[in-house]
Amino acid sequence: MKFSNKNTKIWSKFYQKLTQKRKKANIYYSKGKIFASASGVNCEYYLRYLFDGTEKKSDFYWWGHEAQIGNAIHDEIQSDFRHSYKDKVKIETYQAFKIGDITINAKIDLIKDDRVIEFKTVKDEEGREPREKDYMQLQFYMGVTGLNSGTLSYFKRSNGVHINSFDVQFDEKVFRDIVEKFERVLENKELREDKSECQYCDFKYCCPKFGG
Repeated sequence: MKFSNKNTKIWSKFYQKLTQKRKKANIYYSKGKIFASASGVNCEYYLRYLFDGTEKKSDFYWWGHEAQIGNAIHDEIQSDFRHSYKDKVKIETYQAFKIGDITINAKIDLIKDDRVIEFKTVKDEEGREPREKDYMQLQFYMGVTGLNSGTLSYFKRSNGVHINSFDVQFDEKVFRDIVEKFERVLENKELREDKSECQYCDFKYCCPKFGG
């Protein structure tokens, strides 16, 4: 799949504008829907807090800044596809997947020719290889849509330039492993931790594994 990098200068200016505006915040609080990005999380303590509706807290003020850039780049890419392919693509398809008492909300960036396409904005040095959490998320999307083909496409967060794309085939075992992970957490079975995810965790303030 080919992408145009015609908007490099536009995104560079946009990035600079946001960088100038950003301010250091103390802590932000959020609580809302459970999104399919949870499928790429390995730490089941995180998932337990997420499913319980525990309030998220983070002192990383640049989270909101990066989200704005990522959303803007997503919007531009989707706009290009909408203009080029019109009714031949489905943009931002929503799919709900029920597990027990919770609903996992999948917001799929793009579906074209029976292929699930997921866009990711990353640091300039990333995107040379597919990240595990992105691969898991794409597998979950294919599982809930019943589609067998997918693509992970990476773009530089600094300027919107396309880095690389990876075609992925649906793996039933990977999808089942994700669902079983969710079920294990919901059934309050022995949870598995992943300390590699602690640093930027929104729940470390209350997690006993982190001293909360």
